[in-house]
Amino acid sequence: MLTSHSDPKPPYLLVTHNLIVSPDVIVTPLSEHSEKSIEIELGESHTDQDVVANEKADREAAEQNEAEERLAKEKGDREEAERIAKEKADREEAERLAKEKLIAKRPRVPRKKSEPEKSALNLSGVDPARKAPFAEPSLRRYALVFFGRCSKFYAWKNRFSGKDRAQRNSQIFTPLNTTSLMVHRHVIDSNGGADAFDLYIHSWSPGIENNMKEFIVRPHAPPGRRMNLVWSEFEDNDIYQRLYGKLYNDKANWAHPSVAISISKSAMSVLQHIKLKRRGKPYDQVLFMRPDLALIADINLSDPRHAPKKGTIYSDSTITMGDFYFIMSHPEDLERFADVRNQMDTKDRGYNWLPAAVAATGLRPEPGALKAGVDIEVYRKMCAAEGMWSRGFRFFNHSYKMTW
Repeated sequence: MLTSHSDPKPPYLLVTHNLIVSPDVIVTPLSEHSEKSIEIELGESHTDQDVVANEKADREAAEQNEAEERLAKEKGDREEAERIAKEKADREEAERLAKEKLIAKRPRVPRKKSEPEKSALNLSGVDPARKAPFAEPSLRRYALVFFGRCSKFYAWKNRFSGKDRAQRNSQIFTPLNTTSLMVHRHVIDSNGGADAFDLYIHSWSPGIENNMKEFIVRPHAPPGRRMNLVWSEFEDNDIYQRLYGKLYNDKANWAHPSVAISISKSAMSVLQHIKLKRRGKPYDQVLFMRPDLALIADINLSDPRHAPKKGTIYSDSTITMGDFYFIMSHPEDLERFADVRNQMDTKDRGYNWLPAAVAATGLRPEPGALKAGVDIEVYRKMCAAEGMWSRGFRFFNHSYKMTW
């Protein structure tokens, strides 16, 4: 029997023909059968470890190959995308250069000036070429002021049918849908549009308030077509006649001071708005108008014949100063015009009261661009105005939707 020895050498396994010797242990002889079984078990254990190691190595190699293939594919896709993008950019650049070259070779043709469209029948009443410069948006600010009573129809003959259209003391007011269309076309649209105006209304006809606001203000119109109504007052002037009528010789003359009072009230409202809301900044021009006018020509506030002049007031040109419209520009002139009611001659029974009253305020009347009876007239007198009605009913019906 063998015994163990204390040998400092590392442990080892000694296999002989019939013994297995290991340091530090005592072994006994083994049978042949046991020796072979041990060798087989050791051999099988060694083989399994090799297989596991090989499989692990193969798997790691496969994963590495897959990762390398994936990276290569991604790199190839990126390079392919860059190539396609470069080809597209080169193609677009080539097309641009070709187009520029073609344009450079093309002969230049001088552009023709735009001309207004011509129609077979021009019933607008305004030359489009003359109107165009004034129709552009304006940076100027205007005040449009309506004053006085809206007249009613009385006995006048229709020159086409020969029938009376209305009787004296009729309750039919001037058709504001027609006159408002004329105002929008020849005043508002010709001076920069609705955004260029502030609107003031004083009227002795309470019955027209709804129609006045509907057709002039156009509250339901889109921006740019809707007027900015700053102030309005619709009242009956009977109370004023009871208070001030005794100052005048005849009740028939009450129409003249009534007009003067309306002018003064509306002018004072404009002055008050300038002081309180506009912080003293005046309007470029102020236009006063009657609400019952037939208007077939532009009142262009940029017209040299309406050029702002201190101390000057423009009106429709007649033998005497008319009362259809007034234009002024300076606040001092507006203050003088507001005093016209106090400058009336209470004994004057004629139609020349206005020039004298205006002159008494210190203002200098000058004729404007429009002529009474030709370009502008009171609606109820339109049929008597040869220069206006000679255009015929078809003109007014087509241009301003006039029906009666």
